[in-house]
Amino acid sequence: KYMKKFIAGILTIIFLFIGFWLGEAGKGLFQISPYLVGFLGILAISLLISNNWKYRTLSGFTFFILFSVAFYMGDVSFYHAYNSCIERAENIRIALSEFQSKNGNYPSVLDELNMPLPCSRCLRGTILECESNGSHYKIWFKDWLVEHSATDKEPFLAHK
Repeated sequence: KYMKKFIAGILTIIFLFIGFWLGEAGKGLFQISPYLVGFLGILAISLLISNNWKYRTLSGFTFFILFSVAFYMGDVSFYHAYNSCIERAENIRIALSEFQSKNGNYPSVLDELNMPLPCSRCLRGTILECESNGSHYKIWFKDWLVEHSATDKEPFLAHK
């Protein structure tokens, strides 16, 4: 009996971690995976907690609330990173230009800039993406609706 509750507690932590991670994807409520994971969590936790339907219902509802909060907090982490990009992504373009002036080419990855990158999420890292062939680059970030992109010749522009 205690082992089932212990397993339910461990599973709850794992499911909440997954919920947060899914929220950090930045796809909002328009993805199916959080619904599937949440539903599986409700089933697993409520079946492990008790044979009494009242406790199963209560544990399923409690898990639903906790999972929703974890997903929401992951979404908040994503939008904090997204807003940070809107405010500070131009600094990365400046750093890329300085890198190119010193080294004669653009870095192949942003980590070569040796600076803290803005736009960071708790679990998934930065939402900034970059492609470079050494002589040109494209850098961008996006949410489920808008993509902001820039190149070595153009500043950041928003595209739907």
